[in-house]
Amino acid sequence: MSDQQLGSYYTLKVEGGEAIELKEGDIESVEFKCDSPDDATAKSNSMGIELHVSGEILHNKNESETLKLAKWALVAGGAKDVERKVTVELVKANKVVRQYAFSHAFVVDYTETMSDSGTGVYTLFLKQNRNVNDTKVEVNGGYDK
Repeated sequence: MSDQQLGSYYTLKVEGGEAIELKEGDIESVEFKCDSPDDATAKSNSMGIELHVSGEILHNKNESETLKLAKWALVAGGAKDVERKVTVELVKANKVVRQYAFSHAFVVDYTETMSDSGTGVYTLFLKQNRNVNDTKVEVNGGYDK
């Protein structure tokens, strides 16, 4: 059963550079991952923080916003807007169950699979730049929308 059938939905907001906003029904799944080196014998300070977002590209609904995601993925390293602030929320019954906020996210991978009907599937893989002094990832939840 999908999250939408359970009365929950995701949103995504990208700030910096061109604004991008995916709304209710635009995202099917989100995976948040804190990735320490596999050979770590203690808590590592070189942890990678990742976010995977996927959903459908729907004709006359979110195609312009997913196009902006594709264009962001093409921004070259070193460009001023390659890193952006990203916030993803899972909302259920008008409560924010989980909010992930990345201060300096960049696109690692972006894929689109399109059909001849004009619909498709997108997958966005983001990481937080851990080499920036004021880098910050926040995980929150349990409050009213």
